[in-house]
Amino acid sequence: MSVENIQLSTNFNLREFFNPNDRGVTWRSRTWPQHNITVRPRPDDNLIHNLQTLRDMFGRPVTITSGIRSVEHNSTLRGASANSAHMTGAAADFQVRQTTRNKQVLRALTVREMVEVVQRAFNQGLLKGLGFVYAGSTFVHIGVDSEVPRRSIWGAGFV
Repeated sequence: MSVENIQLSTNFNLREFFNPNDRGVTWRSRTWPQHNITVRPRPDDNLIHNLQTLRDMFGRPVTITSGIRSVEHNSTLRGASANSAHMTGAAADFQVRQTTRNKQVLRALTVREMVEVVQRAFNQGLLKGLGFVYAGSTFVHIGVDSEVPRRSIWGAGFV
C-alpha cells in the first residue's frame, strides 16, 4: 500500500515517515497499553513540530532514517523495543547528511553536532512534548511518547 504524499510542515511530508520496504500490515495504537490496529498512524503533531524546529535551526535538510514502523518490521530490528514509539508515529531517527547549496558542498553533521542543536532547542523551550531522546552511532532519536511509562528526558544513551 503506497503512502500519500501529504505535506505535514514546511519541509516534511508524510511519505518521509514510512520505509517503502516495510511491508507490514499491523500498527500500534497511541494509547497505553498499546493495542494492534490495522490503520497506519500519522506522525504525532509534536514530533512534526520538533523536527521542523530542528530543521530550521540546522538551516538545511533533515533526513528521517527511521520513522513509523509496522509491528512486523519493528520485530526484525535488532535492539528495537517491542513497545517502540516508532510504531505509533511518536518517534523518528534522523541525520543531517551532506548536501550541496549554491554549488558548495556542506558536509554531514556529526551526531555530537546534531545533539548540540537538540539540546539548545530543548534549553530554549522550543521543543513540544519531548519524551525520549538519545544519540545513536549515526543518528539522533527523538520521541514524543508521553503516554508510555518509560518516559524520560535525555535518555541514558544521550551524550
